[in-house]
Amino acid sequence: MEDATEAISVELKSPIGFPHAFVADNAPLAGFLNAAPDDADKLSTITDFFRGDKQEFTDIDLLQEIRHLETRLGAPPLNGRRVDQVYQYVKLQSQIKGLEKQRDAFLR
Repeated sequence: MEDATEAISVELKSPIGFPHAFVADNAPLAGFLNAAPDDADKLSTITDFFRGDKQEFTDIDLLQEIRHLETRLGAPPLNGRRVDQVYQYVKLQSQIKGLEKQRDAFLR
Protein backbone atom coordinates (compact mmCIF):
# COMPACT_ATOMS: atom_id res chain seq x y z
CA MET A 1 0.00 0.00 0.00
CA GLU A 2 1.33 3.44 -0.94
CA ASP A 3 1.92 6.24 1.52
CA ALA A 4 -1.32 8.24 2.02
CA THR A 5 0.57 11.54 2.16
CA GLU A 6 1.51 11.51 -1.52
CA ALA A 7 0.18 14.47 -3.45
CA ILE A 8 -2.43 13.96 -6.13
CA SER A 9 -2.22 16.17 -9.17
CA VAL A 10 -5.23 17.02 -11.27
CA GLU A 11 -5.05 18.67 -14.67
CA LEU A 12 -7.91 20.99 -15.56
CA LYS A 13 -8.92 20.47 -19.16
CA SER A 14 -11.01 23.08 -20.84
CA PRO A 15 -13.82 22.24 -23.27
CA ILE A 16 -13.12 23.39 -26.81
CA GLY A 17 -13.47 27.16 -27.08
CA PHE A 18 -13.51 27.82 -23.34
CA PRO A 19 -10.54 29.67 -21.82
CA HIS A 20 -9.04 27.92 -18.78
CA ALA A 21 -9.74 30.93 -16.52
CA PHE A 22 -13.44 30.79 -17.44
CA VAL A 23 -13.69 27.09 -16.62
CA ALA A 24 -11.75 27.39 -13.37
CA ASP A 25 -13.72 30.36 -12.05
CA ASN A 26 -17.22 29.42 -13.20
CA ALA A 27 -17.24 25.69 -13.90
CA PRO A 28 -20.19 24.60 -11.69
CA LEU A 29 -22.37 27.56 -12.58
CA ALA A 30 -21.45 27.58 -16.28
CA GLY A 31 -22.40 23.94 -16.63
CA PHE A 32 -25.58 24.37 -14.62
CA LEU A 33 -26.83 27.31 -16.70
CA ASN A 34 -25.39 26.12 -20.04
CA ALA A 35 -23.39 29.32 -20.34
CA ALA A 36 -21.06 30.26 -23.17
CA PRO A 37 -17.53 31.66 -22.75
CA ASP A 38 -18.74 35.21 -23.42
CA ASP A 39 -21.10 34.92 -20.41
CA ALA A 40 -18.25 35.18 -17.89
CA ASP A 41 -19.33 38.67 -16.73
CA LYS A 42 -22.92 37.51 -16.27
CA LEU A 43 -21.80 34.51 -14.24
CA SER A 44 -19.61 36.71 -12.08
CA THR A 45 -22.51 39.11 -11.42
CA ILE A 46 -24.84 36.21 -10.57
CA THR A 47 -22.29 34.66 -8.22
CA ASP A 48 -21.60 37.97 -6.45
CA PHE A 49 -25.32 38.63 -6.00
CA PHE A 50 -26.05 35.27 -4.37
CA ARG A 51 -22.89 35.18 -2.25
CA GLY A 52 -23.41 38.68 -0.90
CA ASP A 53 -21.64 39.06 2.45
CA LYS A 54 -21.79 35.37 3.37
CA GLN A 55 -18.47 33.94 4.54
CA GLU A 56 -19.38 30.27 4.14
CA PHE A 57 -21.06 29.90 0.76
CA THR A 58 -20.10 26.89 -1.32
CA ASP A 59 -20.74 26.15 -4.98
CA ILE A 60 -23.46 23.71 -3.89
CA ASP A 61 -25.19 26.50 -1.94
CA LEU A 62 -24.97 28.73 -5.01
CA LEU A 63 -26.50 26.10 -7.30
CA GLN A 64 -29.30 25.42 -4.80
CA GLU A 65 -30.16 29.12 -4.57
CA ILE A 66 -30.24 29.46 -8.35
CA ARG A 67 -32.35 26.32 -8.75
CA HIS A 68 -34.83 27.67 -6.19
CA LEU A 69 -34.99 30.98 -8.09
CA GLU A 70 -35.55 29.17 -11.39
CA THR A 71 -38.55 27.32 -9.97
CA ARG A 72 -40.04 30.70 -9.05
CA LEU A 73 -39.21 32.27 -12.44
CA GLY A 74 -40.41 29.39 -14.57
CA ALA A 75 -39.01 28.29 -17.90
CA PRO A 76 -37.30 30.90 -20.07
CA PRO A 77 -39.00 31.96 -23.32
CA LEU A 78 -38.52 29.69 -26.35
CA ASN A 79 -35.48 31.53 -27.67
CA GLY A 80 -34.26 32.50 -24.19
CA ARG A 81 -31.37 31.08 -22.25
CA ARG A 82 -31.34 30.17 -18.57
CA VAL A 83 -28.26 32.27 -17.88
CA ASP A 84 -29.92 35.35 -19.43
CA GLN A 85 -33.11 34.90 -17.42
CA VAL A 86 -31.27 34.59 -14.10
CA TYR A 87 -28.98 37.49 -15.01
CA GLN A 88 -31.94 39.77 -15.80
CA TYR A 89 -33.53 38.93 -12.45
CA VAL A 90 -30.27 39.60 -10.60
CA LYS A 91 -29.83 42.96 -12.34
CA LEU A 92 -33.40 43.99 -11.46
CA GLN A 93 -32.99 42.97 -7.83
CA SER A 94 -29.72 44.90 -7.61
CA GLN A 95 -31.41 48.01 -9.02
CA ILE A 96 -34.30 47.64 -6.56
CA LYS A 97 -31.90 47.38 -3.62
CA GLY A 98 -30.04 50.47 -4.81
CA LEU A 99 -33.27 52.45 -5.15
CA GLU A 100 -34.43 51.34 -1.71
CA LYS A 101 -31.15 52.57 -0.20
CA GLN A 102 -31.62 55.93 -1.93
CA ARG A 103 -35.20 56.15 -0.69
CA ASP A 104 -34.20 55.31 2.89
CA ALA A 105 -31.41 57.89 2.82
CA PHE A 106 -33.87 60.49 1.55
CA LEU A 107 -36.39 59.74 4.32
CA ARG A 108 -33.91 60.18 7.17
